Amino acid sequence: MGLHKICKHKGRARDRCKHAWWGSFRGRRVSLSKWTNREIKSKAEADKALDELTAAIRDGTFDERGIDPPADNSPMTFGKFAEVYKQRHVLAKGLALSTTVDYRLKPLIERFGERPIAEIKTLTSTTSSRT
Repeated sequence: MGLHKICKHKGRARDRCKHAWWGSFRGRRVSLSKWTNREIKSKAEADKALDELTAAIRDGTFDERGIDPPADNSPMTFGKFAEVYKQRHVLAKGLALSTTVDYRLKPLIERFGERPIAEIKTLTSTTSSRT
């Protein structure tokens, strides 16, 4: 069982750095913020999340996707994917793109919004080198 960070900081600096907390128990290692689907800022919060992780593993209810795994088995649409991308990548990492992400995604969502991701294909070149 362990609570740790994967970074180069040492000692107390590690407890205060902004890197993600990881938890491991019985051979399972997960990012605690992703697994709990909430932001973990302190070691105390990380310890509480680790307790939830160990309880889930002991009870046999552990799911690598998180505490509340998605129950929706319908295909993911482009609109849902764009929202997940915005929340979990752009906003979570504080990218400069976060101020314009809605503007940039709007035409794509208008075009592909309700289409399942599996149905969206890229165009390939149909020209060949026939002589």
